[in-house]
Amino acid sequence: MLNDKFVTFFTELERNNNRDWFNQNRKVYEKECLIPFKELVSELISRISLFDKTVSGQDVNSAIFRINRDIRFSKDKTPYNTELKAAIVKGGRKSLYPGYYLAIGAEKSYIGGGLYNLSSEMLEKIRDYIAEHPEKFKAITTDTTFVECHKMILGDKSKRLPVKYKELANSIPEIALKQFYYMSEVKTSQLINNKNIAETILSRYLAGYKLNYFLQKALSQSV
Repeated sequence: MLNDKFVTFFTELERNNNRDWFNQNRKVYEKECLIPFKELVSELISRISLFDKTVSGQDVNSAIFRINRDIRFSKDKTPYNTELKAAIVKGGRKSLYPGYYLAIGAEKSYIGGGLYNLSSEMLEKIRDYIAEHPEKFKAITTDTTFVECHKMILGDKSKRLPVKYKELANSIPEIALKQFYYMSEVKTSQLINNKNIAETILSRYLAGYKLNYFLQKALSQSV
């Protein structure tokens, strides 16, 4: 279970985001943050596998992102992420497959899923599948539980939408999206010291599962 020491570590990391401080506190990070986070993600993998077999057997290490930031092309040169992140997805965190996302920081956490990185071929397959099953897609986007948890499907919009989708975009504007994901922001205080943390997170994954399944079906011939 994540506790107050997790929050304390990341609060201090936000103030001292440098290698010297981190190296001095590495043992605290590993014991109070990384180990319990791994245990949580491992439990989530097992629990998600009960309703989404695509993540069954995923190695927990393939799900968790490194705390070190990739600063090669960033103006922000602070070396560490100020949250722990995981992608529970077939093929691991770098996979191009619909999955489930978790990020826990000192004050805010994010629970979501769907599909963020798509090739042009994948995007066309998803759009074609939406065009073939518009009512099924509408039912997902208007589902009460989905809307209560995640509000809407997120993603950047194409500046130019292929002609074959333009008419459908009047009734299903999401077809213009280049990503198809959902995300809930929650206060970390809702997760810390919570014996039912897995259930709290899983309820939001379950709310988004119908979209994940729709995307899986759309990509079944290419992924």
